[in-house]
Amino acid sequence: MNSADNQDVLRHHLVAYLQRVPGVSFTFQQDTATIHASRSTNTWLEDNTVDSLGLSSRSLELNPMDNLWTILVHRIHADNRQFETVKDLQCGISKAWR
Repeated sequence: MNSADNQDVLRHHLVAYLQRVPGVSFTFQQDTATIHASRSTNTWLEDNTVDSLGLSSRSLELNPMDNLWTILVHRIHADNRQFETVKDLQCGISKAWR
């Protein structure tokens, strides 16, 4: 898939959806895949008056699941904690998740 294919998907699905819910305010969010962040896709979004979320490609806010996993990993390995066995790691994950 390339940027043109992505724009075709947006044209047929996003625009069609927006036409079914007129007057609703929203902000469109994509990840930072090349086809999503390309100049032509951004121009297409602007030309079609689609407001999009302008976050840095390194922003954890862009992907809440990445943010969740980052928080979990930091809790698991707090204070440079190391695990000797898989069972110990599983216990550490369970404790961090709570």
